[in-house]
Amino acid sequence: MDVRNITQVMVLKDVATNDANTQIWDVNAATYVPIGGLAVTDEGGTVLTTATATLKDKIAIRYRTNTSLLKSAPIDGGQITSYLVEAYTAATEEVWTIGSASEAFATVLDADTDYDIRIVRKDDSLFNVPERYKRVNFVSTATTTQAEIVEELANRLYESFSGSTVKQTNALDIDLRVERVNDGALTASDLPADLVVVEGSRIVTTSSAVTGNLLAGTLIAITRTDAASVSLRSIYKLAEDATATTLVLDIPYQGASATIAHAGCGSVVVGTNWGLHLEGKALPFVPGLFRYEKSMFDVETFKTISGTNTRVQAANRGIGTYEEVAEKEWEGIGFYGEQYLVNTPENGRTLLADSTCTYDRVTIGWENKTVDNIAGSVNHSGNVSIYAKAGAAENDAATYGFVRVLDAYIVTNYGFGTVQVGNLT
Repeated sequence: MDVRNITQVMVLKDVATNDANTQIWDVNAATYVPIGGLAVTDEGGTVLTTATATLKDKIAIRYRTNTSLLKSAPIDGGQITSYLVEAYTAATEEVWTIGSASEAFATVLDADTDYDIRIVRKDDSLFNVPERYKRVNFVSTATTTQAEIVEELANRLYESFSGSTVKQTNALDIDLRVERVNDGALTASDLPADLVVVEGSRIVTTSSAVTGNLLAGTLIAITRTDAASVSLRSIYKLAEDATATTLVLDIPYQGASATIAHAGCGSVVVGTNWGLHLEGKALPFVPGLFRYEKSMFDVETFKTISGTNTRVQAANRGIGTYEEVAEKEWEGIGFYGEQYLVNTPENGRTLLADSTCTYDRVTIGWENKTVDNIAGSVNHSGNVSIYAKAGAAENDAATYGFVRVLDAYIVTNYGFGTVQVGNLT
């Protein structure tokens, strides 16, 4: 029979300077744990060091708050089955291109040609789930230009996903940035000063008067860095004649709010090649209300759209993000399973996860083996996940740094693995 513990979670929120005035001293030895620090101890609470990391019947991880030491469940010191140290890795968003600045849409634009795009929600569930998708299409006439096709498809995609930042209203549980791209020449002198753009707003402002004749219908480029850290020159159409310091776009600005260097902005002389840029947006996250998820999707095109659908970057939840740590901590205090979305924290309970921090992750697994005369063999296993503030020097501190002590314990007593501290610094 197997009995398994839910993963325990310990969060290292911050680490204080090792000042004698801020320490809680170990009653069994002249060693200490700093405020916000982690330590490895034996079953009696004695803090282990790299020099005393010999095999113990039980060990535990302790977390120091301002007033006390929090303790993990006892770990069978002789039955550790896994030990993994993982450095913080940033989360990523999905990025796709359809065509590109070097790969055009179909060049033969026939009457009644059906241009069709489908955005398919990519589920990473272990269970079979019905395919969920949104489909947009546009039927051209004999005089439709490529610019008009791209504009119509972009607008229809935007309209299909606009408002989906309120997660419950979006059947796909994803949100998109939808932008047009073109390889035409840029006239940066039209906009002599940097642009101030606001995500979701059609209004763009600049501190110096525009110099070009930027009338309604003019195509302008605004260059930003996309989620794949690549320079992206997005195309917008002016919905109104530009005033001295204000531009009004045809659709809300799709990138994040920022001040954009004017050298990458200006009117565009339309080039030959058009494409679409689709980028996942961060979804709402609140522990106990919205799960930590990413906008994960596939792009399918049908009929006469030419060019390659390219996934430039896949969405990834990362390691040690605030969202991951907060969600795991929430589950670790008992809120998991089907009741996840309707529970509220205990009165006065504050999560230790800090939205301003990133974390490294240490996971220890163990197995306790006992023999029951009636039930026979009983295996009891568990694990603890420790999230330590990324880059905190105390994790790597000589003698008492908890990762150094864990390394010494594993290498000394099990004879396998290598020192993992370098992963955290």
